Amino acid sequence: CPWAAMAPRPKVKLKRSVVDRVAHVNANAGLPAPLRLGAVAGVLASLPEVDALAVLDAVVREIDPADPSADPTSLTCKLAAAKAAAEAAEAAAEPAQVAAGEEPAG
Repeated sequence: CPWAAMAPRPKVKLKRSVVDRVAHVNANAGLPAPLRLGAVAGVLASLPEVDALAVLDAVVREIDPADPSADPTSLTCKLAAAKAAAEAAEAAAEPAQVAAGEEPAG
């Protein structure tokens, strides 16, 4: 993540299931490099648990284990940030829909 190099980082609290999934991915997915939990914790913690787990699953699907230049940590940050931005845009659209008398998406 671009902000991963900034110091000091505040402590974040991740759900145990997310921490366990990162450990499982690192041990079993055959990634070209391990996911660095400290670098992805902040962006994953900003998502609901189910979305954070889905991001990790997407990383496993999208990373080419045969590509030594592939960076699962950067991809995790990119996918999680995109998911957070999409959720923020959706949340911002809901009040406008309600004001217009439409049902909120969901």
